[in-house]
Amino acid sequence: PAGRDQAQLARAGQMLIQRIKVLARVKVVTHLRGRRRTNPQSRREVIVPRPMPPEKIPAVGLPQPRPGPLPPFSLVLIGASTGGPRIVNQVISALPKDFAAAVLVVQHIAAGFSNGMAEWLSYSSLLPVRLAQEGHELLPNTVLIAPDQTDLLITPERKVHLSDNPLLLQRPSIDISMQAAAEIFGARAIGVLLTGMGRDGAYGMLTIKRAGGYTIAQDEATSTIFGMPRAAIHLGAACDVLPAHAIAARLIEVVGRQMRTSVALDARDSL
Repeated sequence: PAGRDQAQLARAGQMLIQRIKVLARVKVVTHLRGRRRTNPQSRREVIVPRPMPPEKIPAVGLPQPRPGPLPPFSLVLIGASTGGPRIVNQVISALPKDFAAAVLVVQHIAAGFSNGMAEWLSYSSLLPVRLAQEGHELLPNTVLIAPDQTDLLITPERKVHLSDNPLLLQRPSIDISMQAAAEIFGARAIGVLLTGMGRDGAYGMLTIKRAGGYTIAQDEATSTIFGMPRAAIHLGAACDVLPAHAIAARLIEVVGRQMRTSVALDARDSL
């Protein structure tokens, strides 16, 4: 709290202590690697999941990109769950202030915490970070965070549409947002799937890849929970599997390449 009111500080401190005690009783899922007893003399075997053969990848329910010209800039959509905020911060803080793409972050988070996450990310980011609101326009050099308990969609005008459709498994849904990104941005969509439990985002990543976009899954070694990235890799949805510290540099490279390709196509069309 602001100010020097000792009574107010005392009340805030007591409330914080009570909340910490409540959270301390919540059962959590720890990383399985931490439960193993390993022999320091043995070499650790790195298991790389095999991608699903293309002929076995289901096509039902995957929307196709809209016909017509592509948007004038790229869209990076980052999905994360367990252990995600720290990695999202690592990626966002490494992007330059002239990053020529819009960025959307869909983080599985408890109700009431998404606004705080947006504020926290803004402290270390060179890009402006805001909590997405209905009608928010997607712009390059800007980061929008999906609100908790709400699915984030994208209109044909490249604006945010927040939906409270009946809850299936998780809201906000990474799959739903990535499918919307593929439909509107097509080959200029970039999907990033970070640490998390379950499969949310795997089919969304596949949609982006099939639309001609680029996809990145976080590797197992730097993931708190490898569930979501593993599911995307098994589905054949990941163009690249990278450690957390290498993701931002690859995004800068891919967005720059897409920009150069767009400029070249515009120059050709003007002839």
